[in-house]
Amino acid sequence: MNWYSVNNGGATEVAAGNIRMGVSVGQNAVGEVAAGNVKMGLGFWYGAGQATSPCACQCAHDPQCDGHPDILDVSRIINVAFRDGAPIPDSSATCPFKTTDVDCSGATDILDVSKMINVAFRDGSPSVNFCNPCP
Repeated sequence: MNWYSVNNGGATEVAAGNIRMGVSVGQNAVGEVAAGNVKMGLGFWYGAGQATSPCACQCAHDPQCDGHPDILDVSRIINVAFRDGAPIPDSSATCPFKTTDVDCSGATDILDVSKMINVAFRDGSPSVNFCNPCP
């Protein structure tokens, strides 16, 4: 993450292991930033009262992890569903589902193949065909 801040007030530094962060009071930027498996909420009282999920899925519904559902993703799902291929894990260790399990049923099967084909070749909506692995 690049360091920069637009804020008022003094600053101090906090550290945990090899991660260091500068903080201040009165920051006017609000939102969330991430780098790798580290996520940070910005702004005063960001996320107060909200439960946070430890789940993160960088490559959900994308066995190639390239951001584009295509024939290679369909092929990888078919290999897992019908040819005893090993399910492809997500690059994030906190993702509860494999990348080939697009309906989050816990298994890669014909429904996953069908849903990936709908999205890759039939202009199917990912939000309709794919589950949310981190609700």
